[in-house]
Amino acid sequence: MPRGWPDYTYPVSLVINEVAEFGVRIDEVAGGVTFDANIVGSTTTLDVKITESTVTLNADVNITGSTVTLDVNVTNTSIAVQATIVDSTVTLDVNITNSIINVAASQVGTWSVDANITNAVLNVEISGTPTVNIQTQDGVSIVIDKLTTRAFYEVRQVYSNTGSAVSGWQTLDKPYGKLFSRQCRGWIVEIGVYLRNPKASPDTLIVKLSPFPNMAVVKTVTETIPANEPEGTVWVKIYDYWVYDSLFISVESANGFIEVGYDNDAEPAPDSWYYDSASETWLPEPTGIAHFWIEARIYGQTVGSVPVDGVVGTYEFPSISSRAEASLAPYSEGSYTLIEVDSPGHLSWLTLSADSPELIITIYCDGYVIWQSNLQFIHDWINEGNVATGITITKWDTANSNYAVCFHLPLSWRKKFEVEIEVPTGMTITAGAFCIYRSTA
Repeated sequence: MPRGWPDYTYPVSLVINEVAEFGVRIDEVAGGVTFDANIVGSTTTLDVKITESTVTLNADVNITGSTVTLDVNVTNTSIAVQATIVDSTVTLDVNITNSIINVAASQVGTWSVDANITNAVLNVEISGTPTVNIQTQDGVSIVIDKLTTRAFYEVRQVYSNTGSAVSGWQTLDKPYGKLFSRQCRGWIVEIGVYLRNPKASPDTLIVKLSPFPNMAVVKTVTETIPANEPEGTVWVKIYDYWVYDSLFISVESANGFIEVGYDNDAEPAPDSWYYDSASETWLPEPTGIAHFWIEARIYGQTVGSVPVDGVVGTYEFPSISSRAEASLAPYSEGSYTLIEVDSPGHLSWLTLSADSPELIITIYCDGYVIWQSNLQFIHDWINEGNVATGITITKWDTANSNYAVCFHLPLSWRKKFEVEIEVPTGMTITAGAFCIYRSTA
């Protein structure tokens, strides 16, 4: 029962031993109110409405099997909510307006917080490993101490996403892969592959790294797998800094002997891929395989990062000058690829020569046709137009059948750059190509 002065001008203390349902309405209490509830082994509803008061709400649940609902409506009040929840199911439903809220929650068991907050300062301290979902409107500021006070700390961890046990073995008869989709920036120390080689001959494991399936390979490493290698994790050294947020790891076998372990558990979410040679593309989830047992050891990571959608800035990755060439050779009728670059980059210049102006040239960037015409069209177009097109005729000798053009167009690609020629029906043309480009891989 209440103890204190009848007009409530002095502090009031409410002591409740055990009640199934208790409601309190506190209006203009000058001295403040302390509400302390110890709930044991029951189903209890606490419904508190507070206006212009200083209130400490301490809910301490220590007994297994309690179901507690805290329903609090607070206006113009400073409120501290401290909850220690042990092996209970707890729902905290709070509607707060124009208040400062301090919430310290220690999670052991299952609990949820449903809060509608208007014009308030919300300080939340979280321990354990709960999932925090925050939905905001325009004008809301969020400060996360994990991204500020400890941002200079280095994190070292192993990325692994597998089921409880290996359920089968996949022969590497084609490339297979695993995708880690976020927060992979850091120093990749090594890649672990759980494998075996049941054959009496050694084989070579080929590991390729790219930012995402169907993007250009950034790094390739190999490891010799001895004959009759028993099942176990083989760690392949990488020792390289990874600048991308996602990491796609593909594995291949030089001779097709190596087998990789996998599972088909429903949880965690599937992340396996395979390469389809017919469509020349990576596709998700081979039949019956949810997770390949492939992992990555990554050091030098930051404590946390915030995902952002949209363009927030432009950064030009460091590049190195590279070249690709195809020596002069005769080609009969048909199509041929002279230049193929399987890494991201920017074109500096490309020159192509032939002994016939009928040679057709096609330039691709990431599979898209950027230019297609024969040498004669370029000659006629350049001569007639007399404009700066980014294409220069460097040789046009009809007497000696010697023709050459140079492309210095500002072309860029993320995955692949290709130069293809086509020789018309019934002809044989000698052709060659040479290009300089800046590789950003």
